[in-house]
Amino acid sequence: MTNPAGRKWEVRVVEYLHEIWPDMDRDRKRGRFDKGEFVNTGHWTLECKATREIRLAEALDQAEVERKNNGTRWCAAIVKRRNHLTGKAYVVMTLEQFRTLLRENA
Repeated sequence: MTNPAGRKWEVRVVEYLHEIWPDMDRDRKRGRFDKGEFVNTGHWTLECKATREIRLAEALDQAEVERKNNGTRWCAAIVKRRNHLTGKAYVVMTLEQFRTLLRENA
């Protein structure tokens, strides 16, 4: 994200997930082979979106491209929910990935 609202959203997500990934931080490197918004997130690539209009397919497609660039197993898009706290954001992933997660953690 290049907009100030996007950068602030990324910081809020890092703060919210810090308990899970204490070393998680924003990845300030961008470019042709973008690997997602964050580093030190284990097997996950996360794409953050803080836009006026929610475009789930676009966000998830971008997360998948970045997952491949990053070589991680999982990806998700974290989409800001307007007028709500960070914990009420949307996390979007494919049903296929969700099913695999459920199967492995049942």
